[in-house]
Amino acid sequence: MKKIRFFSLAVALAALFTANASCSIDSDDGGGSSSSVDDESSSSVDGGSSSSDGGSSSSSDGGSSSSSDGGSSSSSDGDFSVPGANLEAKFLWLKENAQHFTDYTLEVNAHETITAKTLNAENLNGSGTVKITLVGVGAKRMVQLSGGGPLFTIKTGYTLVLGNNINLMQGGGNGGTLIDVDTGGKFFMEEGSSVTGVTNNGVWGGAVQVSGTFTMNGGTISDNNGHYGGGVAVYGGTFTMNGGSITGNTVSSGAINNGGGVYVDGDKGGTFTMTGGTISGNIGGSGGGVYVGGGTFTMSGGAISGNQADDGGGVLVAKTFNMSGGVISGNTASLGGGVFVHNYGNVTKTAAGGIIYGNDADDADKNTATGGTANKAGHAIYIYGGSYGTGWRNSTITANEAITAVNGDVGTGTWGD
Repeated sequence: MKKIRFFSLAVALAALFTANASCSIDSDDGGGSSSSVDDESSSSVDGGSSSSDGGSSSSSDGGSSSSSDGGSSSSSDGDFSVPGANLEAKFLWLKENAQHFTDYTLEVNAHETITAKTLNAENLNGSGTVKITLVGVGAKRMVQLSGGGPLFTIKTGYTLVLGNNINLMQGGGNGGTLIDVDTGGKFFMEEGSSVTGVTNNGVWGGAVQVSGTFTMNGGTISDNNGHYGGGVAVYGGTFTMNGGSITGNTVSSGAINNGGGVYVDGDKGGTFTMTGGTISGNIGGSGGGVYVGGGTFTMSGGAISGNQADDGGGVLVAKTFNMSGGVISGNTASLGGGVFVHNYGNVTKTAAGGIIYGNDADDADKNTATGGTANKAGHAIYIYGGSYGTGWRNSTITANEAITAVNGDVGTGTWGD
């Protein structure tokens, strides 16, 4: 009987020792530990942990998965899908939880009306360098502004991306530009996004005002109205158009009516670079497609077509226009059907590429100037250098032809035909 009791005690002690040993076994470097016997939590060697109550789990690269209490979800690259029943709730979550150097995706599941949003530290939990992407789920989703002010104001260090199936629209009480990209802010438009139906009763840009950086890789800016720039106003910032379309925009009648599609400001300047996409069907008093009041417009691709203006159906240049590619066609104006060069305007069209069609082209392509005298209206390009008729070109300027205008006067190349 004593032997049996002794044997039972030995077995019990061995079992206890085994259980304790499994609770905590140090690794060779004294770092990671294994989970407790009840399996409530586990940890990888690099220190990531997960809890049985739905807390976040961490992979070796630091990505986290969603928690049962409604926390955000993330892929291994750190792009978080923000929780919330609607956009207002998701922006509130960001205000309380956003982190530095993090990309967030806000899925939009229905048409929504939201209040004006400013992307800055105050509204993003004190965090900087935050990127927010809006994506429509299942179909095109309209996001409309409730009340006044821009729908989105993007401050220094913050980025807004319009992804697929997102359409931003003006609310009844707006009356200003819809997207204000402040100095140091960044705005992107991707394929499947759009900004439509905005009327700016103020000054700059019907749809978008750019003092920071705007990159348009796709999407549409259409049917908007403003004073300086029916579609986009570049006000000291940088606008790069790689794709998409700016179409059907207008500027208000009266003295301030420049740049039906795009306006580059004369005082603040800025940079507009066009490598692709289309600027078409816009109407402006000066510069139906593009008005270059200051700064530089560089065109290496894309098309400016079917726009209308009093002067400069396609482009009006009061500062600098460089062209090495793309097509300017089918535009109409009184003077300068394709391009109008104003006082101190400079144009450099290289022999590397680019076409400005004249009155010798097919009807669908030719730019048309309806005014002027003695055939000096400049169907392709017209120079007003302090007096009408300083220089003009009616025939097509071909891809392998170079031509320049310098300070509102004729430069190199063939003029006066």
